[in-house]
Amino acid sequence: MKNRGIWWIIGVSGGVVLLIFVAFISHTIGKNQASAVLDERTFKLEEIEIEIAQSSTSLTQVNEELSDVQTTHEEQATLLQQLENDISEHSDEFEEMTTLISERDDVLLEIETLTNEIEDNEATLARVIDDIETSEIELEKLTNGIVTKAEEPRVLSAGYFTVGQDLPSGRYKVEPNAGSGNYFVNSGSKSNIILGSGDDSFYTSEYIVFLNDGDEIEQTLSVRYTLVEE
Repeated sequence: MKNRGIWWIIGVSGGVVLLIFVAFISHTIGKNQASAVLDERTFKLEEIEIEIAQSSTSLTQVNEELSDVQTTHEEQATLLQQLENDISEHSDEFEEMTTLISERDDVLLEIETLTNEIEDNEATLARVIDDIETSEIELEKLTNGIVTKAEEPRVLSAGYFTVGQDLPSGRYKVEPNAGSGNYFVNSGSKSNIILGSGDDSFYTSEYIVFLNDGDEIEQTLSVRYTLVEE
């Protein structure tokens, strides 16, 4: 009986020791696991704090950029307001300039129209003048039979002359410049007259002849040559 009691005590003591050992081991394992979880959470907390710091920096930069944008916007709004004020102040001047430009265009158009009318009238006047001159020439021909040209008459003294050298070719009214005498063209084959002035029918006071280049003139008196219309 005594041995059983001893073994029972030993068994109970061993069980208690085993329980204590198991409890210690469990406590140790639990403590280690809790420490690992705590370390992991501490590590994640540090990461979160870093991200928060980075986000704060980014947020600060964004706020600064937003402030710059707002400042720029306010400056642009101020400039826009100034432009609107300038436009409002100069609107009357702009309207006046627009009116002046419109009036100028109207004046230019009127000037162009008047210029065209003047050109048409000048052309009409030129035609009328030509018609008048033609009519005057025809009237003078009908009245006098001979129409002199605007060129100054030429006077050749008594002598021998060649048409084309001493005198241009053309249709001439030949008159004595002084005195009287014989007048021959091509030795008398083309013209053979006695030029002179006075009432004596023996003399010819004026004579119309067409002189060609190469014609030979012989005259014994001073003769005046006046070009006439052909």
